[in-house]
Amino acid sequence: MAANQLRKPEVKTGLLRRIFMLARGSGLTAAEREDLISTFVERISESKSSLRPSDFGLKGNRELAEFFVKTFEEMEIAPRTLRAFLAGKRIKGYQSRFSGALFHMYVKNFQPLWEDFRKVALGQVKELNELGANPRKNLHLVNARDERVKGLKFETLEKAEKIYIIKKDGTRVEFIDGAMVSSSGKGDSAYWSFLMELEVKTSSAAKEFREQIGSAQLRFIHDEVECIEMLVDGIKDPVKVSPKNIVFSPRSINRNAVSLLSESKWAKLEKIERIGLLEAAKEGKKEKIYEASNFRVQSTSKGMGESFIRVDLAVNSEEIWKIIRAVMSE
Repeated sequence: MAANQLRKPEVKTGLLRRIFMLARGSGLTAAEREDLISTFVERISESKSSLRPSDFGLKGNRELAEFFVKTFEEMEIAPRTLRAFLAGKRIKGYQSRFSGALFHMYVKNFQPLWEDFRKVALGQVKELNELGANPRKNLHLVNARDERVKGLKFETLEKAEKIYIIKKDGTRVEFIDGAMVSSSGKGDSAYWSFLMELEVKTSSAAKEFREQIGSAQLRFIHDEVECIEMLVDGIKDPVKVSPKNIVFSPRSINRNAVSLLSESKWAKLEKIERIGLLEAAKEGKKEKIYEASNFRVQSTSKGMGESFIRVDLAVNSEEIWKIIRAVMSE
């Protein structure tokens, strides 16, 4: 018994040492890297999370393990020693990075949500084209510089992510997490319209929605904005759009903030409902999860005065943390 108690911390530290080497850029040999992936695969399999790799857009536990390894390799960490890396608050911080990243991937692949977003976006496209074809005296299309635009027809409908504001001094500022967008024309002269905007946060950070959404809109209309840069599905390179080529519908843009349930909120659900939702997650029945989710309208608390739809998906945040703790156990 005593021998086992002595050996156990050595095994754990050995794993964290390899993670530390990846995160600080020291690297591992090909054999060590493969062994680490295999270890992660085993731990993910044993995590008992109801969420599956496909929920994150991945094909299996190996792809999920490779995601962890690649993310560690791309990290720029401050600690230069293993002791500093193992400090409790630091480990928690690195785990939180993965929590946010995995939840973003989960939302990106939560199809019932995007089906609703698509329906809303289609309505926006129809309105843009009707008004573009038949402008009225006090109701017409304008760009982000509040200039009237004419003769546009929007035909595409795509997802966009990694959306940044590029300032005239070259500074990159995060704008929003995701959107449904449409374009009119091709190449650098194309006009783009944001039809639906999305912010994504874990349950622990969801209180920031009201401030962040209002502040993002304020940053966008500033004179220092050079362009918006975004990754659009179906387009290989990042798309850059100047404010004069961003067109708005006269109807308010559909803004959404998506989170999931904290452990405390999950615990308030009836036991039979929790069991049913866990089974739905294991079986990939996202429609059932979506039907049980909570929707409400909120307003921004800072910056531009805007209303947005807050969506709390009926998923326990602990299901993501089970995977993270399994991979990054102390």
